[in-house]
Amino acid sequence: MKSLLPLLSMLFLGFSLASQTQVSGGIFQNTVWTQANSPYLVTGDVVIFPDQRLTIEPGVEVRFTPGAKLEIRDGELFADGESGNPIIFTADTVGTTWAGIWNNNVEPDSFVFSMSHFIIEFADTGIDFGAEYASTSISNAEFRFNGRGIYDGGQGYHWISVYDSQFTENGVGMEGRMSVWNSRFDGNGTGFANPLSFQNVSAGGRVINCVFDNNEIGVGTIGQIITYANIQNSQFNYNEKAVYLYWTDTENTTISNSTEVGLFLQKGTVTNSDFNANKIGIQTSLYPYELYVTNNQINQNETGIQVDGAGAFISENTICNNTLFNASITTEEAVDLTNNCWCSTDANAIGAGIFDAYDDVSLGIVTFDPVSSNCSAPSARVHPGDANNDGRVNGRDVLFVGMMDGTEGAPRDVQGTEWVSHDATDWQEIFLNEVNAKHADTDGNGLVDIDDIQAIEENFSLTHEDGVDDDLPLSDQEGASIYLERVSQEGDYTEFAIMNEGAIQDLRGISFRLVFDGVDVQEDSYALSETDSWWLSEGQNLSFSRKENEVAVLDVAVAKLGVAPATGAGTLFRLNVMIPEAITDYELRMEDLMIVN
Repeated sequence: MKSLLPLLSMLFLGFSLASQTQVSGGIFQNTVWTQANSPYLVTGDVVIFPDQRLTIEPGVEVRFTPGAKLEIRDGELFADGESGNPIIFTADTVGTTWAGIWNNNVEPDSFVFSMSHFIIEFADTGIDFGAEYASTSISNAEFRFNGRGIYDGGQGYHWISVYDSQFTENGVGMEGRMSVWNSRFDGNGTGFANPLSFQNVSAGGRVINCVFDNNEIGVGTIGQIITYANIQNSQFNYNEKAVYLYWTDTENTTISNSTEVGLFLQKGTVTNSDFNANKIGIQTSLYPYELYVTNNQINQNETGIQVDGAGAFISENTICNNTLFNASITTEEAVDLTNNCWCSTDANAIGAGIFDAYDDVSLGIVTFDPVSSNCSAPSARVHPGDANNDGRVNGRDVLFVGMMDGTEGAPRDVQGTEWVSHDATDWQEIFLNEVNAKHADTDGNGLVDIDDIQAIEENFSLTHEDGVDDDLPLSDQEGASIYLERVSQEGDYTEFAIMNEGAIQDLRGISFRLVFDGVDVQEDSYALSETDSWWLSEGQNLSFSRKENEVAVLDVAVAKLGVAPATGAGTLFRLNVMIPEAITDYELRMEDLMIVN
C-alpha cells in the first residue's frame, strides 16, 4: 500500500487539472507518454533507469517546471514526432527555464536514443550528451531560445550527427564533438561552437550544406584553443564573425556581409570559396601552420585578406575590388602573395591596394610578382538559380532556363542548388547578351531542363555582387501591347487576364512583376491558369509566381517548354489572386516586363 499512494495522488491531481498529466521520479518499467494524455507537466526530475524505455508519441507536449530535467541513465528514449506533428519540450512558465534532456550513461554500448521531428525551447541545455557513451543522430529538430541547444562534452570516440534541423536565437546552437548537415542557424550567439574531430576523422566536425545568418559567430571557438571543422557547400550571411577557428578545411562555401571577419584560421585549407562584402574577408593568424588558401574569390570586402603572420601559402586566388585594401599585413616579416590575380597587371595599381611597409615602415614587404594569369572573373562563376547572371534570383531567370531548354554542356564539379558560387566550364552556347548558357544549368548536372527551376524556387530573391547586364537585343518586329483585364471576382478571389493586343511572333516566354498598392497579397494565395489562352496548353509550359518578401508584389514568369513557340494575340494566361472582397480601392501595375521570342 505504501507504493500505491503516490501513484493515486498523482493520478488524482492529473484528473483534477483535466488536460494535464503530472510526472516526476523514476521510469522503472517501459512507459509511453501518449498524445491523448498530453500535455505532460514534469514537476521534478524524470530519470529513465537501466534497461527501461520511455516512448513519447508524436504531438505530445512536455512542459517542465523551473530546473527540472529528463535524464537517461543507461535507459532508452524514443521521442520521434512526425512532420507537421512534432513533439514539443518547453518551459511551463513564461520567463523560466528547465534543465534539459541529459544523457548520464555510464555503461558502454548501452545508449539507445532516437529523436526526430521535435522542438526544444527555453532550456538551459536542450540535449546534453555529456556522458562517456553517446554516439547517435537526431533529425528534423528545432532548437530555439535555449541557453545551449545541443552539447556533447563527453570523452572518448563518439559523435553526434545532426540533420535537417534549425537553431534559432540560442546562446549557443550546438557545441562539441558533433557534425551537422542541411541545417540553419539564425540569430544565435554562436551557431556551432567548439567543433572537434580527432585526427580529421570523417565522423566529427562536419558542417555540410548549412546556412548561418545573423549570428555573432557562425562556427567558432569559445574558451578553448584546439577546434576543427570541415565546412563544405555552406553559406554565411550577416554574421559578426562567420568562421573563427584554430583549424578548418573550408571549400565551396560563400561568406558575405560579416561585420568583423569572414574567416579566421591558423591551420587548414580554404579553397573554391567566395568572400564578399565582409569587413575582412580572410584573416590568417599570427602563427600560421600548414595553412593553404587557394582558388578563392575575395572581392568587394573592406579588406580582402589580412595576414597577421608570415608562412601561409596564399596562391591562385582572385583578390579584387576590395574597398579599403585588397591585402593588408600586420607583421614585420616579409609576406609572399605571389601568383594571385589582382584584376590588373599594373604593378603600381596592385601595390596601391596592398598595405605593407610602403605604408608603415614597421611592417614587412609584400611580394606579389609574379601575378597569376589564371584569373577567374567573378562574373564567370555560377550562382545556382541566377540563370541570367544578373546578380538576383527572380522570375526572369525562368525565361533564361526556357531559352536553353534541352541544352547540354559540361557538368559542374560540385552539383546542387545550394546558394554557393561555383567555378564552371563555359558551354558552347551563349545567350544573345553574351551570358554563357552554363548559368541556366542551375543544378550543375550538365542539362538545362525543368529541374533547373528548383534552384530558382529555393534561392528566390537572393543576390550576389558579380552580376552582369541581362538586357537582350530588341526584336525588329512591331511592338505588341500587354495589359491586364479583370475578368471576375468570386468572394475574396479576383481573376485577371494577361492580354496582348497585336500579335507576338514566336513567343517563348514572358515575365513581369505585379505591384499592388492598397492591398497586401497573402503567401500562396495566387494561381495561374491556361483558360482561354491562345499560347499555352497543358503540359507544354512552366509557370512561376512568388511573393517578393513581405511586400505586395508578385513575381510572375511563364515559359513554353518542349514544344515550338507560338504566334498570336488575345489571352496569354489568367492569374487568380486572393484580394479580400471588402477591399475595392487599390491600384495594380505591371513592372519589369520581359518578353522572349
